[in-house]
Amino acid sequence: MNEKMPQFERPEPVIVGPATPEKKKEYKQMILERFGERHYEQIPENQRKILESLEYEKKPYEKLAIEKANEITNSLLNEFGLTSFDVPERNIHIVSSGKII
Repeated sequence: MNEKMPQFERPEPVIVGPATPEKKKEYKQMILERFGERHYEQIPENQRKILESLEYEKKPYEKLAIEKANEITNSLLNEFGLTSFDVPERNIHIVSSGKII
């Protein structure tokens, strides 16, 4: 189970607990959507516009930091026998320091 997922594919979450199978399926879909192409839509529109105005092209050292964070996270996942997964760079939003939405 320690194989690496294809880039940008998220392993399906396992939902545990007393919820009905239908509710578990609903929760699973909700989690998958938060990490998919629609993750940006979950930010309220007024805050999304502010984020878009503050965001800039990632610098090489920021891209490297994202890469290293994925390596560290995947190492931890592998230690627990879980599937590796890289958080896509596009899902990481960087704004100038001191700017709060």
